[in-house]
Amino acid sequence: MSDNASWFYGERLPEIAREHNCSLKEAESIFMQQDQPDFKNKEEKQESVEIDLPEKELFDLMLMAHDADITFNQLVNKALKYQLKQAEYQFENGDKLKPQFLAETE
Repeated sequence: MSDNASWFYGERLPEIAREHNCSLKEAESIFMQQDQPDFKNKEEKQESVEIDLPEKELFDLMLMAHDADITFNQLVNKALKYQLKQAEYQFENGDKLKPQFLAETE
């Protein structure tokens, strides 16, 4: 077990169990629930944007969304966020290429 895991299961988990007067298993589930981000209350500013796309590109994007098992709007949001990150990187670093992960195959 790593040092972090040893500390968590040896010290922190029993401490949580004492605080909540419960078993170690219940304390672990309490900790896991507390550690999860609360997406329901997360307020993200949203705007409506109208985009005119040629029919062929629209159908290609809809097919991409279907293949990824997400909605068309989710696909568009992902694409916009990705492009904004790319534009921010280029703004900060000039025209340098973004570093990429290289994997060797057999």
